[in-house]
Amino acid sequence: MPQPSCKAPSRISLAGFTLVELIVTMAIVAILTAIAVPIYGSYVIKSHVKGAGADLVALALIMENQHQLTLNYASASSITSSTTGFSAFGPAEGAMFTYNSSVSSATPQAYTLTAVGQSGKPVSGCTLQLTNTNQRTFTAGSGSKACGGLTSW
Repeated sequence: MPQPSCKAPSRISLAGFTLVELIVTMAIVAILTAIAVPIYGSYVIKSHVKGAGADLVALALIMENQHQLTLNYASASSITSSTTGFSAFGPAEGAMFTYNSSVSSATPQAYTLTAVGQSGKPVSGCTLQLTNTNQRTFTAGSGSKACGGLTSW
């Protein structure tokens, strides 16, 4: 007659993850997401601001070309692609920024080009300016995050 064994019954090994392992993994993913999402948002805003800066430079080239042809800067307070004299201007960031120009009547003539972030957009409160002497300024409005944290353009 066989002797009874004192050994505990063997457990069958199951493949898979334990609940603790899944919770730890979810916590790590949540921490990484909490860090990555604001950084990505700032990156997107910076790209829009840099695009608006490039639009201002393109508009300055059109203004200088107009000055070469007529010895006067074209004046238009609000600039769109349909504005007379600016038909070649197609802003890449037209959905995010409003573009304006002001031309002085003094001699010698001067101009200031402005890109203002539209309200309700992530760039709201961000204002970029470019003058005929290539002075570049920006204002972040109510917070430094309005221009994506840029320090210059």
